[in-house]
Amino acid sequence: MEFKELFIQPYLSGNKQALSENNIKLLKNSVSEYAISNSKEGFEVVAEIFAGLMDGKKYPPEVMEIYHRLKGPMPKSPKN
Repeated sequence: MEFKELFIQPYLSGNKQALSENNIKLLKNSVSEYAISNSKEGFEVVAEIFAGLMDGKKYPPEVMEIYHRLKGPMPKSPKN
């Protein structure tokens, strides 16, 4: 099996239409424009929020709800 079959397909199957237009607007304002630039599946969203969390950034509860729904991992960092 290839990487895509093992990891990407199972992720996508549970997250079809992961980001609504309202989610995209919220994320653009609260996280970054780059976070929503590449796909509606949420890969960049998870990466951008994770990086922010690692740097000690706090996000609104609505953003964290989206992050958890996208199965974003919670970092173990002294800044959190």
